[in-house]
Amino acid sequence: MTAEVLEHVFSDLRSSRRRVVLELPVVSAETGSNLGPVLREMGVRQAFGRDAAFQRITPTSHASLSWAMHRARLDIVAGDARSIVSRAYRHVVDNITSTSGEALPDVVLLVNKPF
Repeated sequence: MTAEVLEHVFSDLRSSRRRVVLELPVVSAETGSNLGPVLREMGVRQAFGRDAAFQRITPTSHASLSWAMHRARLDIVAGDARSIVSRAYRHVVDNITSTSGEALPDVVLLVNKPF
């Protein structure tokens, strides 16, 4: 799987509407990131300083942020992805047609092969 392969798949999709079949391996991934530097760069500085205004959270003492953490976890288990997609996209028409009226072939993207 390379950026070129993905670009080819997605450029084909831009030119016509098709149903996409996406197969993924069973996978679990977790990541975490300290958002403090990013938030400060975006201008959220007061919350990290002595002049932070969190009186509605804790009116009796001074409170400020020392850090902010973002954590994300992705779990794809056997059979789970297909059921989630079918529930979420029940309204999507299975046979999307081209402007000429003929059915377009499915785009199949398999990412479930062992490395």
